[in-house]
Amino acid sequence: MRQLPGSTSLGLSERAERVLAYIVFWISGLILLLAERDNQQVRRHAAQSVVVFGWLSAILVALSLLRWVFGILGGVPLVGLLFTLASGIFAVLFTLAVWITFLLWVWLMIQAYRDPNYYLPILARLVRRR
Repeated sequence: MRQLPGSTSLGLSERAERVLAYIVFWISGLILLLAERDNQQVRRHAAQSVVVFGWLSAILVALSLLRWVFGILGGVPLVGLLFTLASGIFAVLFTLAVWITFLLWVWLMIQAYRDPNYYLPILARLVRRR
């Protein structure tokens, strides 16, 4: 059966599914990528969500672990000050990554609502191939 433009296999509006691709970061993107069969716009936004927030999640986990490890090593005599300084740097980088994640989350949901063809410039070629 041929689908109408803008229709989806899940029965929701295309606009709603595009926004839902970002609502729970990469998790909702993965769910929609697996569940949505017909609408390529929704699949592209879901793929972008998985790539962007998957990488950001990995970066946040890595920075959190590094901050924790260097914080523990801060108690080592003689070099503890360097480890404590490194822990502080990782804490600042972690905070910056959290803000970037939050701002991208809001921005991508707004853009998915407004424009079905919006993709982050860096990922546009990768996402459009899918």
